[in-house]
Amino acid sequence: MKKYILTMFLVLLASTCFAGGMLWQGPRYQGVVASGSITAGNLLADLTSDNAFVAPVGVDLSSYQDGRHIFRAVDSSGYVAFGFIMSTPPSGPTLGGAIFEDDCADDSTATWGGIVDTLIFDTDHYELTRNGTSGRCRNTSGFAALTSGALYKFSASIKDGTVASVPVGFRLTDIVTISQSETIFTTTAASVERAHYATANGIEQYVQFYIIPSINGNIEFKLMSLKQLTDPASTGARIVSTKGGATRSWTYRHASFNPNSSCTFEVLFIGD
Repeated sequence: MKKYILTMFLVLLASTCFAGGMLWQGPRYQGVVASGSITAGNLLADLTSDNAFVAPVGVDLSSYQDGRHIFRAVDSSGYVAFGFIMSTPPSGPTLGGAIFEDDCADDSTATWGGIVDTLIFDTDHYELTRNGTSGRCRNTSGFAALTSGALYKFSASIKDGTVASVPVGFRLTDIVTISQSETIFTTTAASVERAHYATANGIEQYVQFYIIPSINGNIEFKLMSLKQLTDPASTGARIVSTKGGATRSWTYRHASFNPNSSCTFEVLFIGD
């Protein structure tokens, strides 16, 4: 009886891998060839079945684009997502059309609202001032809710105003519930484009700037845009649901997996 149980266990082990609290049928992996930690907002993952990909900031996945590797991520709550790295490399970064845009060619302060101390237009930019209350603004007319699981880039050029080195937050929001992540930038004397990336939860309709509450003064910003990232840079990886497949999708993703949280990741070699 003991011999039978041991035999059955070995057969099961040879044909399954354990991930995210469930057994899934698939090829036996042969070892972890890369691993690491990703800070919040830097996994850069598309979870949709149309454009599934991952492009962790500071991680080069190009050497694993041979159809013989799995990418596996675990979020800060322990939820898992994994899929096979496609052998066809990405051709991006590729951005879709503008969902929201303000080029500051003229005074459009009426399109910005929310809780604002002072917002004025000056020639080719806006000046947002915080005088002790909030120092935040957002577009007043919400755009159509973003696609759940898709990755978006919200960018703007910001610089010092009356105060130098001001911490400024970028985020997506539905007003009631702030998005899963935000990115904090520090202004400089020169205008620099900054970009916040977030995987949408499907309810965001606004972009928002805010000055960190401990700072009083103003910042200058311009050239705002929100676009979907449909393909990552060549150092990222397209994800497919099966080994050697062509269907862009994750093999398994827990319903509560949060790609905007801090994560750990592994690249697994599965052989031919």
